[in-house]
Amino acid sequence: PDGNDAMVCYGHSVLLYWDGAASVESTAIFRIHVPAEIRQAGRSKKRITVAVASAPAVQSWGLGEYLGANLKFWLYCGDKSTAEIMAQHQRESDESNDAPESSHVYMKGLIGITHSTEGTLQSDVFEWTDHKEEFSSNDYTLAVSVLRSPKWCKESTRSVPLSVVVRIEETS
Repeated sequence: PDGNDAMVCYGHSVLLYWDGAASVESTAIFRIHVPAEIRQAGRSKKRITVAVASAPAVQSWGLGEYLGANLKFWLYCGDKSTAEIMAQHQRESDESNDAPESSHVYMKGLIGITHSTEGTLQSDVFEWTDHKEEFSSNDYTLAVSVLRSPKWCKESTRSVPLSVVVRIEETS
């Protein structure tokens, strides 16, 4: 989402969106700017709602795993730099899939990563009341990983259509 070009604001709510395609076996990184009006809203409840929709290839035979790609997403506060988060999520195909020693803790959603990362439309809600100043030293970061289905997806599937919508709001 691009806060300058894709921002619609009504009162205490901001809506960001992105529509495009993401490469399979990669992680798309989105910077999420939390406006000063929301950051400085005292101890009132703040909320970021994330929705990610995809349109992967679908198999038409069998009853097993039918999606050609799966998604997972994580939201990080602004106390982590985008470069650090990219290093944590992106790796070359010949590198092992081990979490680095300096793994950053992502925000915990109300739905949780296990339940929010199923299917072609995924969402979660992230809430907080105390906005620490260091949380905004950088923009918040949304990392969306597109993972190839291991059972049947053909190598010819190089990218997956993807849409991301982020709503940032102060709820007082």
